[in-house]
Amino acid sequence: MAVGLLVGAAPAWPGSGSSATVALSSYVAGARPVALTLRLDYPMQCGSPGPGPATVTLPAAMTVPPTIKAAAVLVDGKPAETVARSGRQILVGLPSKPGIMCDVIAPGTLTIRFTAAVRLGNPSAAGTYFVRATTDSRSFAAKLVIRAR
Repeated sequence: MAVGLLVGAAPAWPGSGSSATVALSSYVAGARPVALTLRLDYPMQCGSPGPGPATVTLPAAMTVPPTIKAAAVLVDGKPAETVARSGRQILVGLPSKPGIMCDVIAPGTLTIRFTAAVRLGNPSAAGTYFVRATTDSRSFAAKLVIRAR
């Protein structure tokens, strides 16, 4: 299953050095199951994404199962510590901070991948949708373009 091009890089807020992109395994309306990869770029302390959870809000038109297993969601390539769903919002547990942290603040990337095992479904209509996310005090939005069958 090939991941499509990253679509919709958008600054989280102007001048912040932060952005969000989203990619799907299929951009076709009604496709199911699809894998969704959300990439959040923002300043991090020592590469740590900060305290969790990350809250991902999917478009209302997407199909989201009632429960999601933590093992089906990858955070930087590893299974999420926890996953909880509340309506359109999915709370994804982030890795704990290491015991001792350095003082370096530098650009970092948090990648959250909802694998096909989650069983997300694309909106049934072509159009532009937004995937939103928050981590700690940062807010992000990434544009998702769904094409007709």
